[in-house]
Order: sequence, then C-alpha cells, then structure tokens
Amino acid sequence: MRPLVLLVSAATLLLLASCNKLQFRSDRPQGSVPARLEGEWRGQWQSSQSNAGGDIVLRVQEFEDQPVFGVFVNHPCMPTTTYEIEFTGFAIELSSGGEVLFRGALTPDRQMLGTFECDQDTGTWQVQWDRDLPPLVDLTGTWQGQITTVNGSTPLNMQFDQRVVQGVLEVTGLLALPSELVSPLPVRGFVRSRDGFFELAVTTVPGILPQVVIGGTGDSSSLAVQAGMVATSGQPLSFTQGVASFAQLPQ
Repeated sequence: MRPLVLLVSAATLLLLASCNKLQFRSDRPQGSVPARLEGEWRGQWQSSQSNAGGDIVLRVQEFEDQPVFGVFVNHPCMPTTTYEIEFTGFAIELSSGGEVLFRGALTPDRQMLGTFECDQDTGTWQVQWDRDLPPLVDLTGTWQGQITTVNGSTPLNMQFDQRVVQGVLEVTGLLALPSELVSPLPVRGFVRSRDGFFELAVTTVPGILPQVVIGGTGDSSSLAVQAGMVATSGQPLSFTQGVASFAQLPQ
C-alpha cells in the first residue's frame, strides 16, 4: 500500500483548534480511505518517565473520496509546528523535522498500539476504534442572511465551494455585502464537522480590502448559523464588528 502522508500547520491550529488540539493535514489526499481506518479512535498516552498521561482522539473520515483527518492530543513532544503522519499498511508514524515522535501499529482487533520518544518525554500510547462518524457536512452552495451591528442590519450573501485540501475541509467563494460594497469579496476558510453541528471560519483572501472575518457554529441538519461573529477592517464598511445569521438556500 502506498503511504498516506499528512501535515499540520500552525495557521490551521489558530483558525480551528485550541492549544491542545492538532489538526493534521495531508499533502497527498488522493484515493479513498481504507475502511479499517474510518471512524473515531479513542485512547491514552502514558509517560515512562513520570505519572503524566492524557487522552488521544483520532478522527478519520472521507469527503468526495478524499481523506479528512483530525488528531486531538496535548503532549510535550508536540510543540506548535508542522507534522507529518504516515500510514503504511498496518504501521503509523508521526514525525516532525525528520524525527519520528510517535510510532505504532494497527492490530486485527482495531487498536493502534505504539510508543513515543522526544527530548521531553518517552512512553507508550494506544487508541481503540470507538464508533462510526456521521457524514461530513457539505457547505457548497448559496448562503443568505444578515449582519446585525450597532447601526442596524445589512444583508449578507455568500457562495461557497467545499473541497478537501491537504486533509482539511476548505471552502472558497465570494462574500457579498450589497448595501455596503459594489463588488463581492473573495473569501477562503475552513470547516470542522462534528456530531450534529459544524464550525466555519472564513476570511477575505490576503491583499483584499476591506478585510472581513466571519466565524460561527451551525446546525448540521438545517445548515444554518444563528449567531456568528463578524470582524472587519472598517472603511469603506460602516461597521467593524457584528453578529451574523445565515443559512444555505435549498439547491
């Protein structure tokens, strides 16, 4: 089997994760995910040098035949940097700067067992397949809503195209504020799909003014965000912050 390599960037961590959640990104997200890897895996790591230990959660999903991965762990061997994770057959390795930090193997009873080693710590880790995950949300389409500010409200329109980029769900498209701007603004952002809800964070692409950032949590069944947050760079916009509500129109 050809290895599947993943990377995680600090920029993605800032957008989508808290300090103890690492979002891994694939630089070769081609082909479907092996069935034995799909789902949520839960377990723990344990230091051999102290009583320290903690949880590990691995989420493996698929969108349009492309793999989407998420790993959530708080560990001293994982500073904020770029990581590479490689699946080869039944083996898994997590590396940074060419140094393997975590290594392990998939067992026939759907466990992953392994060891970790870095300058700060050494020990063991294990995760067990826990459950199937619901399908990932698809935010592709047209969205309409409004932004409420201290001066009133202004209509909001967005057009999204969703795809997998380096193992992460990404949306690109256009943001229109017809009461404020003549032309729509190109935007880009990331989506995190969870059980029953999704998290969305989009921003105007670099070099485009005015700058607009929109983020919020929405319902996966209705595909609607009720109270998203908006921040802008101001002029020529009449506001610098607000609350956005928007929903996907039927396709």
